[in-house]
Amino acid sequence: MNTKRVEKFYTDNEHTIDSLSAQYSIPIQTILAILVIETNDDDGYSPNGKLIIRFEAHKFFKYAPNKVAVKNHFRWDEKKPWTKQVFRRSDMDTFQRYHGNQAAEYEVFRCAQLIDEIAAYKSISMGLPQIMGFNYKKAGFNSAEEMYRAFWASIEEQLNGMFAFFGTAMKKYLREDRFFEFARLYNGEGKAATYAKKIAEAKISIESWLLTESS
Repeated sequence: MNTKRVEKFYTDNEHTIDSLSAQYSIPIQTILAILVIETNDDDGYSPNGKLIIRFEAHKFFKYAPNKVAVKNHFRWDEKKPWTKQVFRRSDMDTFQRYHGNQAAEYEVFRCAQLIDEIAAYKSISMGLPQIMGFNYKKAGFNSAEEMYRAFWASIEEQLNGMFAFFGTAMKKYLREDRFFEFARLYNGEGKAATYAKKIAEAKISIESWLLTESS
């Protein structure tokens, strides 16, 4: 576990994490363990300050009414649609991969907005928790665009949205240290055991760190 990341993250967001702990009756060490295991080290923003996004072309195809326009600009694997996603600006261009490059992700996102703005916002995962835009209601927002702008504005909004997204059952499992049940809902059946073990181990390490810090 990256202790330095835990220390920095808690120092920078102590008020928000303490508030989440009080609001949902989830121990601070559990919240920190979830954040360490279930999020990336980038803390939701690129070095240039932009909100990190990932545009999912197959989701855009689902939500955009103009299927022909989507297919003209995007391709993906038909059996595993979240893989091999490519994009082209026009008929004259060749299809190029864009995942793993934030400048390319934003170029693709801007192009998608010209096709259908509402569908484009629904089709990105965003920020620290990488919640998909179409889950905006579960995260406590009125639209995917509202969630995007809130997540861009602050890490506090991202954390609040993440724990709102967890819902009643997942938060109950976190309160009760039932990490397998939590991971089964959040990470999927096939990854539940792996993530439950990681969360439990991280919580133990964080408990030791908090005890050291308070002594």
